Amino acid sequence: MGDHFAAFSFVEQEKKEPEKKEPEKKDAAGKDAPKSVKANVRYGSSPRGAQAILMCAKVRALAAGRFHVALEDVKKAAVPALRHRLILNFEGEASGIGTDRLVEEILAHVETPQK
Repeated sequence: MGDHFAAFSFVEQEKKEPEKKEPEKKDAAGKDAPKSVKANVRYGSSPRGAQAILMCAKVRALAAGRFHVALEDVKKAAVPALRHRLILNFEGEASGIGTDRLVEEILAHVETPQK
Protein backbone atom coordinates (compact mmCIF):
# COMPACT_ATOMS: atom_id res chain seq x y z
CA MET A 1 0.00 0.00 0.00
CA GLY A 2 2.91 2.34 0.69
CA ASP A 3 4.05 1.92 -2.92
CA HIS A 4 0.70 3.19 -4.19
CA PHE A 5 1.03 6.40 -2.20
CA ALA A 6 4.61 6.86 -3.39
CA ALA A 7 3.52 6.32 -7.00
CA PHE A 8 0.61 8.73 -6.55
CA SER A 9 2.84 11.46 -5.16
CA PHE A 10 5.33 10.89 -8.01
CA VAL A 11 2.56 11.27 -10.59
CA GLU A 12 1.34 14.44 -8.87
CA GLN A 13 4.84 15.90 -9.04
CA GLU A 14 5.15 15.04 -12.71
CA LYS A 15 1.95 16.82 -13.69
CA LYS A 16 2.83 19.79 -15.77
CA GLU A 17 1.03 23.08 -15.75
CA PRO A 18 -1.38 23.37 -18.63
CA GLU A 19 0.06 25.15 -21.62
CA LYS A 20 -0.69 28.82 -21.53
CA LYS A 21 -1.98 29.90 -24.85
CA GLU A 22 -1.41 33.47 -25.86
CA PRO A 23 -4.67 35.32 -26.25
CA GLU A 24 -5.74 35.60 -29.83
CA LYS A 25 -4.83 39.04 -31.05
CA LYS A 26 -7.88 40.63 -32.52
CA ASP A 27 -7.91 43.57 -34.83
CA ALA A 28 -9.16 46.17 -32.38
CA ALA A 29 -9.72 48.74 -35.09
CA GLY A 30 -11.93 46.46 -37.12
CA LYS A 31 -11.50 45.08 -40.61
CA ASP A 32 -12.60 48.19 -42.45
CA ALA A 33 -11.01 50.90 -40.32
CA PRO A 34 -8.80 53.51 -41.99
CA LYS A 35 -5.07 52.79 -41.89
CA SER A 36 -4.42 55.75 -39.63
CA VAL A 37 -6.78 54.31 -37.02
CA LYS A 38 -5.19 50.87 -37.21
CA ALA A 39 -1.75 52.43 -36.87
CA ASN A 40 -2.47 54.84 -34.02
CA VAL A 41 -5.29 53.49 -31.81
CA ARG A 42 -4.55 51.06 -29.02
CA TYR A 43 -8.06 50.80 -27.53
CA GLY A 44 -11.26 51.86 -29.21
CA SER A 45 -14.54 53.00 -27.79
CA SER A 46 -16.69 50.75 -25.66
CA PRO A 47 -20.42 50.28 -26.28
CA ARG A 48 -20.95 53.30 -24.04
CA GLY A 49 -19.43 55.40 -26.82
CA ALA A 50 -22.18 54.32 -29.20
CA GLN A 51 -24.77 55.04 -26.52
CA ALA A 52 -23.31 58.53 -26.02
CA ILE A 53 -23.43 59.22 -29.77
CA LEU A 54 -27.06 58.13 -29.91
CA MET A 55 -28.14 60.21 -26.92
CA CYS A 56 -26.31 63.29 -28.16
CA ALA A 57 -27.78 62.85 -31.66
CA LYS A 58 -31.28 62.60 -30.19
CA VAL A 59 -30.76 65.83 -28.25
CA ARG A 60 -29.51 67.60 -31.39
CA ALA A 61 -32.54 66.43 -33.34
CA LEU A 62 -34.97 67.58 -30.63
CA ALA A 63 -33.18 70.94 -30.36
CA ALA A 64 -33.67 71.34 -34.12
CA GLY A 65 -37.39 70.61 -33.73
CA ARG A 66 -37.28 67.11 -35.25
CA PHE A 67 -38.51 63.84 -33.79
CA HIS A 68 -36.07 61.76 -35.84
CA VAL A 69 -32.29 61.57 -35.84
CA ALA A 70 -30.55 62.52 -39.06
CA LEU A 71 -27.15 61.34 -40.19
CA GLU A 72 -25.75 64.84 -39.63
CA ASP A 73 -26.81 64.62 -35.97
CA VAL A 74 -24.82 61.42 -35.57
CA LYS A 75 -21.76 62.90 -37.31
CA LYS A 76 -21.85 66.04 -35.15
CA ALA A 77 -22.21 63.95 -31.99
CA ALA A 78 -19.38 61.52 -32.77
CA VAL A 79 -16.37 63.72 -32.05
CA PRO A 80 -17.43 64.97 -28.59
CA ALA A 81 -18.69 61.51 -27.62
CA LEU A 82 -15.57 59.62 -28.73
CA ARG A 83 -12.64 62.00 -28.26
CA HIS A 84 -11.92 60.81 -24.72
CA ARG A 85 -12.81 57.17 -25.40
CA LEU A 86 -10.05 56.43 -27.92
CA ILE A 87 -6.73 55.47 -26.36
CA LEU A 88 -3.77 56.03 -28.65
CA ASN A 89 -0.80 53.69 -28.84
CA PHE A 90 2.82 54.86 -28.60
CA GLU A 91 3.00 55.73 -32.29
CA GLY A 92 -0.17 57.80 -32.06
CA GLU A 93 1.04 59.68 -29.01
CA ALA A 94 4.49 60.27 -30.52
CA SER A 95 3.12 61.51 -33.84
CA GLY A 96 0.85 64.02 -32.11
CA ILE A 97 -2.24 62.92 -34.02
CA GLY A 98 -5.36 63.91 -32.16
CA THR A 99 -8.35 61.73 -31.43
CA ASP A 100 -10.60 64.37 -33.02
CA ARG A 101 -8.78 63.89 -36.32
CA LEU A 102 -9.05 60.11 -36.07
CA VAL A 103 -12.80 60.26 -35.40
CA GLU A 104 -13.22 62.58 -38.39
CA GLU A 105 -11.27 60.12 -40.57
CA ILE A 106 -13.53 57.31 -39.40
CA LEU A 107 -16.61 59.37 -40.26
CA ALA A 108 -15.20 60.13 -43.70
CA HIS A 109 -14.49 56.44 -44.20
CA VAL A 110 -18.01 55.30 -43.30
CA GLU A 111 -20.33 54.95 -46.26
CA THR A 112 -23.52 56.94 -46.08
CA PRO A 113 -26.71 55.07 -46.90
CA GLN A 114 -28.27 55.85 -50.28
CA LYS A 115 -31.93 56.79 -50.42
